[in-house]
Amino acid sequence: MVEKNITLAEKSFKENSIHLLYHVSSNLINRIALGDISTPSQANPRIKQMREIIVKFNGGDPRLLHNQFFF
Repeated sequence: MVEKNITLAEKSFKENSIHLLYHVSSNLINRIALGDISTPSQANPRIKQMREIIVKFNGGDPRLLHNQFFF
């Protein structure tokens, strides 16, 4: 079910859409909870995908990945 949800979301939203971020992060959390992901190296592909989405949403500047919401 977890994989079906992310597959459907990836088909529904364009690549690296900010709306896909929720689905990618929840997929990662669910797979960790189920024990499908147990090491950082297994989590890295989803973490990389989330970073790419956030960078794209911030105008493509990876320097904007810092905590910009705290003053």
